[in-house]
Amino acid sequence: MSTIKISQLPAATTPLTGTEVIPLNQGGVTKRTTVSELSANFVNVKNYGAVGDGVANDTQAIQNAIDAVSSTGRTIYFPAGTYLVTPATLKDWEGTPLGEGQMTCAFIMRSGMSLWGDVGATIKLANNCSTTSVPKRLALFFTNVPLQNLSFVGLTIDMNGLNNRISPSAPASYNRYNQAMIHVTGTIAGVAARCDNVVINNCKFLNTAGTSCVVMAQSNSAGITLGTNWSITNCLFSNNGIDTDDHSSVFAWADDVVCDNNIFTADTMFPNGISGNSGTFVGYEVHGANQRFTNNLVSNYWQGMWVASNLTSDADNIVIANNTFSPVKWYAIDFFRTSASESVISKVLIEGNTVGLDDTVPPTGVVPTFKAAFQIASFYQIRDVQITNNICSKIGSNIPSIGILLTPQGNANQAHRNIVIRDNYLTGFGTGVGTFINATNGMGPVEISNNYVLNCSDATGYTTPQGIAIGLSGVAPLATAYESLFMSNNTFIDDRAVKQMDFGIRLDQVTVTNLNVQRQKYLGMVTGNYAEASTTVTNRFGYYEFISFTPVWKSGGSAITLGNGTRNASYTVDEKQVTINATLAVGSTTSFGAGIITLDLPFTTNANALQYIGNWRIFDDNTSTYYFGGAVSVNNDTGVGLQLNNGSNVTDTSPITFAAGDIISLQMTYTRA
Repeated sequence: MSTIKISQLPAATTPLTGTEVIPLNQGGVTKRTTVSELSANFVNVKNYGAVGDGVANDTQAIQNAIDAVSSTGRTIYFPAGTYLVTPATLKDWEGTPLGEGQMTCAFIMRSGMSLWGDVGATIKLANNCSTTSVPKRLALFFTNVPLQNLSFVGLTIDMNGLNNRISPSAPASYNRYNQAMIHVTGTIAGVAARCDNVVINNCKFLNTAGTSCVVMAQSNSAGITLGTNWSITNCLFSNNGIDTDDHSSVFAWADDVVCDNNIFTADTMFPNGISGNSGTFVGYEVHGANQRFTNNLVSNYWQGMWVASNLTSDADNIVIANNTFSPVKWYAIDFFRTSASESVISKVLIEGNTVGLDDTVPPTGVVPTFKAAFQIASFYQIRDVQITNNICSKIGSNIPSIGILLTPQGNANQAHRNIVIRDNYLTGFGTGVGTFINATNGMGPVEISNNYVLNCSDATGYTTPQGIAIGLSGVAPLATAYESLFMSNNTFIDDRAVKQMDFGIRLDQVTVTNLNVQRQKYLGMVTGNYAEASTTVTNRFGYYEFISFTPVWKSGGSAITLGNGTRNASYTVDEKQVTINATLAVGSTTSFGAGIITLDLPFTTNANALQYIGNWRIFDDNTSTYYFGGAVSVNNDTGVGLQLNNGSNVTDTSPITFAAGDIISLQMTYTRA
């Protein structure tokens, strides 16, 4: 059976009755309808004078159709073809900063506007509507008043950015002019523009030179009403931000938004530096509550998403799930809140995403300090975030990187709180999970559990790869603290022939009020599984292996003067049970006071009637003789004494007079208070 195009079929020669059944493609699915049903629901844009040949200017014809049809409940149908448009209508808008000038618009949207494009229907911006000699802010579909019930289905919208430049000084500097396909402005003369009930499905947004493709609204005024119930599904955003350094494809300043199963992509990756470059910078910006960004692909962008706020109400109940961000240059998801007037960001779920960071090209120009799959480093507090079941990887080693980065900034009383990082797979980063504090802000409760961290690696300027980093090496201890830090059942593996991963977990130069570390799994760590350096813990819970501490040996109740001797000690904690190992190697200048030898314990013993018994061994270097006995600590005690088998105590002269080369070793397990 041969296949022919519909356009090759013979034309109907008898009048239509309206009952004829015809095929209709909706969202890629062929369905049936009748001529009368189609006529009742659709109005052909060509009935209003549109040509669609890529030559004629169809701007006024399309506007005429919008004005006439939008209030009727019918849909404007665009047959296949290229509809060339030239924006010419000037409209006030709320720029940033205010007073940036009028917007030149092609179409003024109306409530009830419904547009439906057949396969191959393209609305294209004509050449030179904006030029480097006269750059313009442009919008195809625009409103600066509240609207409702809008629909865009099946259309390709091509902003022809290579022929509509906005940045005369590029690449030295770029203008941040909008040339959006759909643009809802902010507040004009006290009227908060917004759109409710907007459907955008199966559309293509191509080649804008400017800062956005879809702008749901934006306002510099506090307390305005946000639009609601937007849906962007099955769309393609491709090769946008051609002539600006700050492009975000979708600016979602609205509540109740679904963005699902879309593709955000470009033919080439945004260059590896913020300054002096243009292209696809950010795929999507959250700026409202009840938003779902799911099942999307973001590829060849500098950054996948901003999670940001607005000036009206909290940006909360946000779900970012089952997306692929790969490859992206710097971040998959970052949080943005820069002033106290911006609303709170909370109750965010980041789940089931796949992230691939590209670090194969050396950086140029201005770049952040770290690359990260997910970053919470905003100037103001972020709270109630769960990051779970994500797969994150990085290739290349040009920039220090952290799989999941959590850190506050310098504004007072803005510590992040209630952050859960759980069940993630992280590979190829310098650090799997990093959380840092500063002199102004500590950190609220944080849980890091059940993550799988593989092959943390060196990078330029970073040579201490580790699974979880708490605090920054080389930073002096701070007055601020972690309120509660919980780490449990993480897996740290370096399975390479030449290992690079120094630590599984390392706490460095920090204070923690409540620290709970449960059992972890380690394989192939170069320096140590778990380490604490200059770390102060007020309340310690959980399980800790071989934590080093400085033993205080005493004789006659006074600290022994170490001189050129050496001392070492570590403890392992399993909830309340503590096991200590300590040694003292006597040097030629080590000085003992007269009296009983004791060792200060790292934790006070539990208050009960029990005695805790350990073991000690003394090596007499002069005679190569070993002596053994029991180490005893009573209830609610801060130290442990050494007893001989006859019940007398070890002193500075018994069982030996200590001299250079002698060694005291002690081990004891007890229950801490």
